[in-house]
Amino acid sequence: MSGLALIIEGEKSLEEAARRLNAFGRRDLIREMLDSVGSEIASQTQRRIEREKRSPDGEAWKPWSEQTARRRSGTQSLLFFEGHLAGSIDHEVAGDEVRVGSGLVYAAIHQFGGRAGRGRKVEIPARPYLGLSDENRDEIEAVVTDWLQEVLAA
Repeated sequence: MSGLALIIEGEKSLEEAARRLNAFGRRDLIREMLDSVGSEIASQTQRRIEREKRSPDGEAWKPWSEQTARRRSGTQSLLFFEGHLAGSIDHEVAGDEVRVGSGLVYAAIHQFGGRAGRGRKVEIPARPYLGLSDENRDEIEAVVTDWLQEVLAA
């Protein structure tokens, strides 16, 4: 469960606390916080594609088929050929939510798996890269906590 607690220490008045809490009702501040969260999630997703090679739940991605592995060079890895997928990960704030993903046509087949290629002959296993691990959630919580501290200190 998530929550927010405001602790008033020292000589701060209830009026000052109310002023600070009212700042959270400002749409621009909420949008700013969501933008920070979206940026963090996009960065986490890029890291997962470039280095971690695991789904958000910690499961290692299925390796390439032997045929695919023979065609790849030593600098290429699962979901990271020239960096297009990782580089395409972006976020947008829409209302009270943030969306993270890729606009690349082939992004979905890597996330969900399926058949690809001419005549749909090639079976591509799902290699989920979108989502949140427990560590990701902790990092996002830290981003939100830092943001809240900045707003409350203003």
